[in-house]
Amino acid sequence: MKRFIARQLGTIVAVVAVVAVVAVLSLVAGATLKLSDQSDSVSAAPLSVSYSSDFTIKNLDATMPVTVTIEYYDSATGELAVPAITCTNIPAGGKLNVPYDSALCGGQNLLPVSNGFAGSAVLSSDRPIAAISNETTQPYFMSASYTGVITPSTAVNVPLAMRENGGWNTTLFIQNAGDADATNVKVDFRDTSNALKDTVNIPLIKKGASYSLSQATQTSLPTGYYGAVKATSGNSQPLAVSVNSSNGSMLFASIGFAAGAQKIYAPVAMANNSGWDTDFNVVNIGDPTTIVLKRGTQVVDTVTNVGTGQLVVWGGTFSVGGHPSLQTLLSPAKYGSFTVEATNPTDQIAGVVNETHRSTGQGMAYQMLSGGTNRLNAPLIMTSNGGWFTDWTIMNVGASDTVVTLYKDGVTNVGTISIPAGGSSAWRRNEIGTTLGTRYYGSYLAVGQNATDKLVGIINEVQFTDNTRSGSAKSGGDYSMVYEAFNQ
Repeated sequence: MKRFIARQLGTIVAVVAVVAVVAVLSLVAGATLKLSDQSDSVSAAPLSVSYSSDFTIKNLDATMPVTVTIEYYDSATGELAVPAITCTNIPAGGKLNVPYDSALCGGQNLLPVSNGFAGSAVLSSDRPIAAISNETTQPYFMSASYTGVITPSTAVNVPLAMRENGGWNTTLFIQNAGDADATNVKVDFRDTSNALKDTVNIPLIKKGASYSLSQATQTSLPTGYYGAVKATSGNSQPLAVSVNSSNGSMLFASIGFAAGAQKIYAPVAMANNSGWDTDFNVVNIGDPTTIVLKRGTQVVDTVTNVGTGQLVVWGGTFSVGGHPSLQTLLSPAKYGSFTVEATNPTDQIAGVVNETHRSTGQGMAYQMLSGGTNRLNAPLIMTSNGGWFTDWTIMNVGASDTVVTLYKDGVTNVGTISIPAGGSSAWRRNEIGTTLGTRYYGSYLAVGQNATDKLVGIINEVQFTDNTRSGSAKSGGDYSMVYEAFNQ
């Protein structure tokens, strides 16, 4: 069995091994998924906030069904909260939504924990899977999505944490992805100058359990803090980490990184694009290096002497670090894609992109991507699903132009799109082979025309006031989420 760890309805952290996988609220390969969820994850909210979550599991095997077992662990006790649930015969290429698709599991209650439950879940499967988690709040509506952390590690880097930074705070969720208790876990906080601002020692975390650390109540961290975090296990037990960011009206969810890459990619960058702006938060998790920001092949900014653990910010929403804003770097365009590259092939960087709307109170965050394959899976695609729609942006990070074909439910060809090398293109909600006004809730597959193609992508989820392309996003809450497509 492979194992995964996941947060219930939030940012998915997944762990993948060669034979076994541990993940946090997202599944990627045949796995055991561990999922953690905290009901008090946004301490900065101006009123009492109740969290709920769901997650979608995708069977990545195109020919064989998959069996998934779900275990829920209580964060207070670290013990199994309810008996394990097993779902057999999730169809080849199909998906299971927890808790709604109980019919696929013999009518079982897929989320049998009581109201107020805060904890973690472990999903085990006999074949490759992927998963995303969506989280929502009440009474003030906020929403966020995250994918699984594919590789847990004894050292996990988080590109962005905040404490009372213009009203923004973060909460870290640290999950034990190992087979024994995790002890001597510590969390270091550095600012954009690379100064160590705080170190927090975490109590013992039981196998499968998670621990939440709120920066809003972390008074040892200075007010206005904006920086990068590193969580380290003291006894060789791997960790999976996710983070929520909120100002009380918007919610972002993202994940920590066990490793980085020399090149990372942002398929979507915006500068007042119908009110949307983005900012990049990139942490150096390797040796000191120089980091360059590229738009296509053009270098648009260079940052030298970036220390280990240091955060580099190209602003939009948050103006920190002294580097150019994306509004400046994109001008006169309003929409584009970027590559962030460190100097040496062995360098390791990782990053998170925040997307915010200037007037509607919408916000979301996605992890910057690396690598790339010619097949991408999107476990959740929607049209007119209670007002929810999805857009899928794919970036070609290979050396050659390509043509990408989109398959509805992994089978039905709904069209192609050409993407130049280094560029990105999007399928909008009225371009994915579904009918506006008719509910669609499924999963999609994108395939490049060449086996050597390297594609990465993100899926934006936004709820609109009507079923037309011109409909505006709902106001009075954060009705927007984003997650990363799964490479296969």
